[in-house]
Amino acid sequence: MNGLVGMLGSGMPETYELKVLLQYIQDVSLKYQRAISVPEELAWLVDQLSMALDILDLALGKDVDISNEFSVPHSLFNYWDAVASAREVYNTRSTAFSGRVQEYSYMTVYHHVTRWLAELDKGIQRANLIGTSNSNLDDNNLGIPATYFSFNVTKWVLNGGKDSDGQYLVNATEMAVNKFPLFLEGPVRSMKTYNQHDAKQIYDRVKESGLYDKELGMYTLSARYANVHYLFKLSLSLRTSF
Repeated sequence: MNGLVGMLGSGMPETYELKVLLQYIQDVSLKYQRAISVPEELAWLVDQLSMALDILDLALGKDVDISNEFSVPHSLFNYWDAVASAREVYNTRSTAFSGRVQEYSYMTVYHHVTRWLAELDKGIQRANLIGTSNSNLDDNNLGIPATYFSFNVTKWVLNGGKDSDGQYLVNATEMAVNKFPLFLEGPVRSMKTYNQHDAKQIYDRVKESGLYDKELGMYTLSARYANVHYLFKLSLSLRTSF
């Protein structure tokens, strides 16, 4: 991760862990059927997420057009932008909580979490489709969940601001997805979210990939960087202030 922090990137391990946590909340909501109280700042964030999903549902319907797999669809970009902006506002507002709370019934909690899980599953499906497709990265990664992605901002607009070094700040308007070689953490954490049969399939695929050194009989943290020059060029292209 010490390379991704300098990029606009995403990690699938956190996504799989989030799915496990949301499934837990979903289960205990129905099991105990108790109302919960949350800080009003968190309730505001929940409302923003719901509105962003409403807009996304209207824009997409049931399907996502990923005919150009490396170009982020405009509707998904707008959803990311709305959620990321809301999270930044929440981080600022939650530095000092007001002390006021909002209560949710257990069915409201269940409804929210179920909706989030559905969108999370769509994201995982898109990640699997992009991350396991053929690419110029030198590895047989078909059928193995990806671990990391980076996003190259292809279009942006100046927002009138500057950073502490005097560099102009911009707002991104379009992105394209870039893939990385395989890392072991992605498939390992993804196995928590699959049944035994599907998890075994991932295990078998990993044993046949660049993540397993057959000569040594050991797993590796990542597949070999046959195109490390490509990744270096990519990191340079992402040095844009936002």
